[in-house]
Amino acid sequence: MNKSELVKKMSDKLGMTQVEVRKLVDMLLEEITESLIEGKRIEVRNFGVFEARWRSEKVGRNVKKNIPVPIPAQRWIFFRAGRNVLKALNGTQES
Repeated sequence: MNKSELVKKMSDKLGMTQVEVRKLVDMLLEEITESLIEGKRIEVRNFGVFEARWRSEKVGRNVKKNIPVPIPAQRWIFFRAGRNVLKALNGTQES
């Protein structure tokens, strides 16, 4: 599902225009991005947790030239699914 499909589906369910829903989706994604940049952890109950973590510097290898290539330390986004999402994904319902 891409963003346009998500907006259309939400618009149908909420009875709002796609323009209004797109603004809401964009605002949500913007807030998540800004929070991650600030180093904050985003926890959405019953859905999951987003957080930015550092991956340490390491040495990779250029396969064609067979020479080491330094890979600098950088931040990566990690997502850990919540219990309800995992149960729905695996076909079991919470009782």
